[in-house]
Amino acid sequence: MKFKIAILLIYLTFFNSLTFSASNSQQSSIKIDSLQNSYSEILDNIHSISEYYYYQGRLNDAIKLLSGATKIAEMKEVTEHDRSSVYNQLGKIYAFNCFTSNTGYDEAIKYLNKGEKIAERTDNKMQIANSLTFLGFTYYSQKYNTDKGDYDIPLNYFLRGLKIRKELNDTRGIAESDIYTGIIYERKDNTDEALKYYKNALEISSKYNHKLEKSYATRHIAFIRQANGDLDGALDYFLESLKLREEVGFKIYLHFSNLTVGGIYEAKKQYDKAIKYYSQAYEISKLLDAKRVIVLSTISLGDVYTAENNYEKAKIFLNEALKVSKEINYKHGVELVNRRLKKIMNK
Repeated sequence: MKFKIAILLIYLTFFNSLTFSASNSQQSSIKIDSLQNSYSEILDNIHSISEYYYYQGRLNDAIKLLSGATKIAEMKEVTEHDRSSVYNQLGKIYAFNCFTSNTGYDEAIKYLNKGEKIAERTDNKMQIANSLTFLGFTYYSQKYNTDKGDYDIPLNYFLRGLKIRKELNDTRGIAESDIYTGIIYERKDNTDEALKYYKNALEISSKYNHKLEKSYATRHIAFIRQANGDLDGALDYFLESLKLREEVGFKIYLHFSNLTVGGIYEAKKQYDKAIKYYSQAYEISKLLDAKRVIVLSTISLGDVYTAENNYEKAKIFLNEALKVSKEINYKHGVELVNRRLKKIMNK
């Protein structure tokens, strides 16, 4: 109901904001610039609502909203900037759907390519950078989730986007691009190069108070500390990242944040705390219907209960992970679960 009311308000805003000028014959006409401004206002409102849904993790609602907005974007009076922005926003939402639920790759690439093409035509550098960033994220997600392609493809997109962000002095975008570039180097086992990008992102995001980007930087520095055996240092950074995401209301990734904190407590054999954070990740991922994260959460809970020799409870969570993995064709998830179930089959 709230969704329908929001849409109604947007369209009412559209019709109420049109500027009419009466001619001598008392007929009304709409000035082209007023019409363009009205379309811009509608699409700006839709963008804001979709961004709210994105932060809340309501990706399906954002997709529904923006899919309707693409029809508006096709109107000839809509500016190229607004048209590109709609396609890029929809592509971004699909890109995050790829990462959290292993679905929507073709849609993400389709809309981001459309957004980039329009932005290139009008030399809209900010929108070009947005297209490149989330095309990179889509290809990264595909490689990470399905092992299709290679990490050099997203790296190229991220570096091209970073170059433009620097030309624009877009500090938030620079930090974001640094983070994604660092992630690729981390996946390629070049942790020194990854850490260089993460530290730069942390410095910029701290200086300009970009809290979301700072949450990413601290999180990925934590991963490197964890890999180096510094569990206490990693925990500090993971908790800081979680706190920042809670502050800005970035609910879409709170399940990941809880998972990583739980992982540190599991490594420290503090199983009660691990279960607490894994359970929070599980509940959030179910609420958001983030199926790949449901898999990760249930596997993690299965691991802790296995460590506690509570094999019956471990099997319940692992079987749920197996079921969801098959639903979304998450082959890596199936492999992880089968390996674990085999070990505790007769226990």
